[in-house]
Amino acid sequence: MPETWKQPFQLGVKAFRESKHEDAIKHFTRSIELDNTNASVYDSRAAAYQCVSKLREALADTRRCISLQPDRYVGYYRSARIFLAMPKYDRCLQMVSEARRRMNASDASYIRKTQELDEMEATARRGLQAAETYRRNHVDLLKKLPLELLVDICKIAVDTSDGEAGPRGASYFVLTLGSVCRSLRDLVHRTPSFWQSVSFSEKRFARKSAFWLDRLDGHPLYSVALIGIGRHMIPQVLEFLSRTDPDSWRHLRIEGDTVDAHALHKALQGFAFSLYSFALVCPLSDDEPLVSPHTFYVSNALASLNPIPETSEPTTCTRSIILRVGTICPNFAALANVTHLDLGMARLTSSQYDMLDQILYAAPKLRSLIIKPQNLTRNMPSYTLEEIPQLEDPGSFCVEQLEILRLGTIGPVPNHLFAFPNLQVLDLQSLPRLSVATMFRYLLEGRTQQTCPPIRELRLNLIVLDSTTFKLALEAFSPTLESLEVSNCGVLNDDIMNCLSRPVPGTRDLALCPRLRDINFSGTGELTAGPLVRLIKAHLPNSNADNPNPPTPVRNLIIDNCPGINADALPWMRANVTGILSCVYKTKTEAKGRRKDRFL
Repeated sequence: MPETWKQPFQLGVKAFRESKHEDAIKHFTRSIELDNTNASVYDSRAAAYQCVSKLREALADTRRCISLQPDRYVGYYRSARIFLAMPKYDRCLQMVSEARRRMNASDASYIRKTQELDEMEATARRGLQAAETYRRNHVDLLKKLPLELLVDICKIAVDTSDGEAGPRGASYFVLTLGSVCRSLRDLVHRTPSFWQSVSFSEKRFARKSAFWLDRLDGHPLYSVALIGIGRHMIPQVLEFLSRTDPDSWRHLRIEGDTVDAHALHKALQGFAFSLYSFALVCPLSDDEPLVSPHTFYVSNALASLNPIPETSEPTTCTRSIILRVGTICPNFAALANVTHLDLGMARLTSSQYDMLDQILYAAPKLRSLIIKPQNLTRNMPSYTLEEIPQLEDPGSFCVEQLEILRLGTIGPVPNHLFAFPNLQVLDLQSLPRLSVATMFRYLLEGRTQQTCPPIRELRLNLIVLDSTTFKLALEAFSPTLESLEVSNCGVLNDDIMNCLSRPVPGTRDLALCPRLRDINFSGTGELTAGPLVRLIKAHLPNSNADNPNPPTPVRNLIIDNCPGINADALPWMRANVTGILSCVYKTKTEAKGRRKDRFL
């Protein structure tokens, strides 16, 4: 008797009921080979394929089943189950709808089949809702905002990142935006304006430069940083940069070896720049001759800056120069358009003694001034500085816009009376005692709390200052002071520490410096735990419950190299400081000795 399709079909059904799905597929396949016109066999094999997660094969069988019997609900029902497993919820709902249309109400299993279709439909709708929620939260963050408007918003964010950290602002914005989700990453890739900030080194320069030119799509660069570019790479670098419209650059930074960095800067002088900021950073060395071929002239940096428009607001335009090189030849009389100046050098080609005087007079638009040389003790004048402008009252000069002043290891501060009405950050390091006294005279002489500059950050390191002047400074800066560093100074006696935990004279229920939250008293051998505990308690909220404006809790406390601090007080301090507590002794040996002393 010849074999018919029913025999392997029945064997397949038996194997399927015994969960032998692979065997069932073989029997169903044999049945189809004998007769490929039976829709029930295709439906059964589709069910077996689904059990072994072969969804594409199962879907092919359901399509064949529908083509053989388009008016029966079986093929549509099976297709709905497979689409639900894929998961393709929209297609599942379509198949459920088609299956409902082909159901017979007089069928004995009508109610059961209807319940199964209802369950599949509910599951598919929940899946669609979850997918939509995920899409809105992770992909379509800006909802229905038009793409063109999004591009304009992002371009404005990039173009206006012209602050003190302008070169970093644009590139960080692009990286952050591109890491949110795939759709925004694709947007970043196809928007040339997002690729106008770049940092190059020698590593894979050819590949990266070609990639960047493709992304720019003819648009100019906005910010360029060249890090560690050797002299042998200069021709290749110039060829790339010449294709990025250098006169449209706004920020340029060069870092690397002294010889290579100077050679690269000299090669770039052939371009016509109109920069907002320029930085040249080299390892400082005190071994160069006084007048060397690598001397940097301040006038070269000034020539690259775009002048500040006369009609612009003083605080909206930034012109920044950062020079950290071995030897500098100053030309301070040409600093009229500079708003941020950062000088760090091993040598000057002229005397250091009137450097600060020259800069303050020549740069009335300065908002940030940082001068931290390495060692200027061997400087000898060999160049004549331009004459200082003659003022009607040379004994008094107001530097109105200066907000940040950081000085270190420079000569005597000029004895003229300067005024800094808007100074917010004062950082003094390794200055002569007379210079420190003169600087505080600038800030305190004839002034009250209402007329003193709004100092937010005061940093004193390796200086000599009498406690009376320092106490007056704390009282004068009390309303605005938020960060205080007094390290390796020897000025923190008991009177000063007690003042920091007592009310200000003439006020009610306010500790001195109520906004103080960051403290660094490192290197103070006479400091003990008691005054520090009282200082922290004075800033705790519960100690000022009746005060409508309680002091700010201490956030960070650094007391490294303070051997007088009792280790038993550290757990309490750590529990009542909201941020970081650092208390590190000088050496491991001393720390070990301190631990042994606790058990004596």
